[in-house]
Amino acid sequence: MFKVMSNTGFVNLCTSDGNKFKMANGNYFGFRGDNILYSDKSPLKEHKVISPTLELEVNTPGSFSFTITEDNPQYHSIEPMNTIIKVYQDGSEDDIFEGRVTGIDTDFYKQKSVYCEGELAYLYDTTQQNTVRHFNSIREYISYVITVHNNKTPRYKNFTVGIVTVEDPNFAYTARAFGFETTWDSIAKLVEVYGGIIRVRKQSGIRYLDYLQSEEELPFCEQEIVFAKNLLDHTTNFEVSELCTVLVPLGATKNEAEQLPDEGSLTPEQELERDLRITIAPVNNGSPYLIAQEAYNTYGWIEKTIIFSDITDPALLKSYGELYLNELQFAEMNISASAIDLSYTNRKEMPTE
Repeated sequence: MFKVMSNTGFVNLCTSDGNKFKMANGNYFGFRGDNILYSDKSPLKEHKVISPTLELEVNTPGSFSFTITEDNPQYHSIEPMNTIIKVYQDGSEDDIFEGRVTGIDTDFYKQKSVYCEGELAYLYDTTQQNTVRHFNSIREYISYVITVHNNKTPRYKNFTVGIVTVEDPNFAYTARAFGFETTWDSIAKLVEVYGGIIRVRKQSGIRYLDYLQSEEELPFCEQEIVFAKNLLDHTTNFEVSELCTVLVPLGATKNEAEQLPDEGSLTPEQELERDLRITIAPVNNGSPYLIAQEAYNTYGWIEKTIIFSDITDPALLKSYGELYLNELQFAEMNISASAIDLSYTNRKEMPTE
């Protein structure tokens, strides 16, 4: 069973559990209490919506969309950016989706098509101020940016750092610069370099932000997807326009790495060299190139440059380049499948997540 709840907007009162949270402008706001917007087991016509569609993805906020008619009690209460929508799956006290309404279209028959973005999008609402810092670990980095976010937002937008399994033993050696990018962009930088999965996890009412190394760490569902049983459709897409077989990793400029003397004592040639970027040549037998031999044997020489602007150590630069060349660039292959969740008709089947 799926149940969709709405907070019906904000009002100037306490939350249903009696707690308050404070907005930046000094006013206290809370939820009116959860109201049923839709339940697929409710006999009441009013508790129905048309075409509810839930899309959950890793490293994105996800979305929920539906169409609501005038006879639904919550029809007039849904407001963009104010209304919070939650989706619950049968047997779970924690929601499987929470998000805010970001779009409402009303047609000729006064039916409202509502679009909601997932709670990960709350991280778009804050920025990280200009600063340069060192962090001992990836977890410490995430904890810092989440603390900045939490200090600027009401409690319902707060996150707690959860499971972090992505590690880099050299993380402490590189300074991290912030320049008023959004909190989400600050976290997405990690995914660009290390890959992995950012996800929101709810447990006992607490919203955790996890950063996992691989999909193998996600909950395992024992329900098999089988052709002619519950598999409806599947497609495979592999985008190769950005494929490279030869990579040139580039780090910080030589000027940023302080490998050249002060400007006043430079020769004309050294002046030009100031803006050249560090390569892996000193630790790669004099060559700036990394070659994916198996892919090179298949596709030939396809060269690409990628810049890691914060890295000043050639050895560290090489390890980042190898990670990208052998793993991260292949993340563009997608397999999509549509299947029926058999747990709706058979309680013995484990629900899909």
